[in-house]
Amino acid sequence: MCFHKCVAKIVKKMVIKARSTIIFLSTTHFLWATFCFIPFFLYLCKVEMTNNDNMKNLIAQRLSDLRDVLRREHLAAFIFPSTDPHQSEYPADHWKGRQFISGFDGSAGTAVVTMSAAALWTDSRYFLQAEEQLRGTEFQLMKLKMEGTPSMAQWIGQQVARASASATEVGLDGMVCSASMVADLTRELRQNGGLALRTNLDP
Repeated sequence: MCFHKCVAKIVKKMVIKARSTIIFLSTTHFLWATFCFIPFFLYLCKVEMTNNDNMKNLIAQRLSDLRDVLRREHLAAFIFPSTDPHQSEYPADHWKGRQFISGFDGSAGTAVVTMSAAALWTDSRYFLQAEEQLRGTEFQLMKLKMEGTPSMAQWIGQQVARASASATEVGLDGMVCSASMVADLTRELRQNGGLALRTNLDP
């Protein structure tokens, strides 16, 4: 009986000691991991901020270059859809003009740039993503099918009227648009400021 008590007491001490050791090691490992992770985390944040700043500057430069083209071609605006000549939702890199000019890389959306403003239309699947990727750029997010969101033609008409622009043509790469889309845009632009649609330019 005494032997059993002694064994039980020894085992109990061993368990307590083991628990203390585990707690000590766990705490030590946690502190060590935290100490090592914080600088790495701060480094990642710095890299991300730098990348974001670089992208914002790049978008600003691309908008400036595009507006030089608009002036040269006497265009009031240019429209960048998401499709390619095959009307694919996921086009090859060569046809990703909307992503190039706006930085938004969702699979659906249309960017429009005028001489003084820029906007991007997309559906509810991409509202959060678009808000994040357009933040800090000139682009305004237009939420499709939401009350108060103007159509592209309405917005372009408003921007042209506000700027008292002399140009009355809107550019679009006809290679990436269906005939029905061109027909609809032509009609809508005519109804919103008497604008015409030009489809023979890929800036």
